[in-house]
Amino acid sequence: MSSASSNPSVAPASGGAAPGGPAPGLTPAALVRRLRPSLPKSGRSTLLATIAVGGLILGWWVLALVIDNPQMMPTPQKIAATIWENFTTTDPLGKTGWSYLLVTLQRIVIGFGLAMALGCVIGILMGISANAEGLFKPIVTTGLAIPAVAWVVLAIMWFGVTEWSGIFVVTIDILPYIVVSMWEGTKAVDRDLVSMSNVFGASRRQVWRRIYIPHLGPYIFSSIRYGFALAWKIVLIVEVFGLPNGVGSIFEYWYAQFNMTQVFAWTATFAIVIIVIENAIIGPARKYAFRWMPTGLSSGTRRPKGGV
Repeated sequence: MSSASSNPSVAPASGGAAPGGPAPGLTPAALVRRLRPSLPKSGRSTLLATIAVGGLILGWWVLALVIDNPQMMPTPQKIAATIWENFTTTDPLGKTGWSYLLVTLQRIVIGFGLAMALGCVIGILMGISANAEGLFKPIVTTGLAIPAVAWVVLAIMWFGVTEWSGIFVVTIDILPYIVVSMWEGTKAVDRDLVSMSNVFGASRRQVWRRIYIPHLGPYIFSSIRYGFALAWKIVLIVEVFGLPNGVGSIFEYWYAQFNMTQVFAWTATFAIVIIVIENAIIGPARKYAFRWMPTGLSSGTRRPKGGV
């Protein structure tokens, strides 16, 4: 009798898998991929997001039942009904939610647009020029250290309670963050690749079109996502401080009335607006801008090099 047959602890060299083990030739990584749900990546992301939101609403509902005080913790059903009422009927001030929302969005778009334009120019200059970096770095660092509330107070003292106050605060507060993002993105460009393109006679326009702009794309969209969300918060602070006709002004009105349902309703509205803009505008724009990239790379993941 052979040693393989006389010693049961020694697995045969060939001829099938051990009882209960994986099929022949099926590695653990391949088994995991085979057991992975068949949903496409976008479908899995949507499902996970739905589960997260559903869990949040469920937790909110349970907490409202436990507290059992609608004046302090209204239920999600009551909040949803209040949001619908805010946008379909007039409030005690004779306005609908749409009028407040459009005024606030106008302020955000103007201030955010100015900050993006200036931030991209200054950040790129700092990334390609040591002189520009030395000039702007102390200013950017100082801007990062100043809180938004300080800018709000200064803007109201300088410009009064006017549209310029909101636009100025949005621009000046988010500008340093955009500058830093674009600065780091520009400095991360592969200098060897730029040098090689110069050796082969590429023009400056070709270098920027083929190297810099594709490389800076993710940094630009990261700045847009972060900057827009930050701009939304900042302009609401200015409106709460007294800038009229915006979402922050009606939020402050209901706060003064101690109407917790309305406070929760407008807080939920803030989140809904950001989610809608992200999924309806920013997300599709990013996907379209990176449509030339291989599948998976535009989202920051690597494609498998082969196998099952």
